Amino acid sequence: MSETDKEVKVTAEVSGLDEKDLAVELTDGVLTISGEKRARPRTRIACSASGIMAGSSDGSRSTTSSRTRSRTVTLPKTAKAQQNVKRIAINGK
Repeated sequence: MSETDKEVKVTAEVSGLDEKDLAVELTDGVLTISGEKRARPRTRIACSASGIMAGSSDGSRSTTSSRTRSRTVTLPKTAKAQQNVKRIAINGK
């Protein structure tokens, strides 16, 4: 996961799954990347990962991109999220 002032990017490793086997959903501020593939009659590959986006994006302009082993979801931040940045001190600095 990486973040700039204007967007959040989430990359998930999805080895063994094709684009048609994957689903990306943003529901109530929770981003979920999931996938399932039947390799043989009794064998399947399944994965799911979720993360809270804390209102940073409404998902309306989100995009996805694929590589051989990974999927990247780019979520532009809402104007409110861009203004609502809180810096947290580390070790009293």
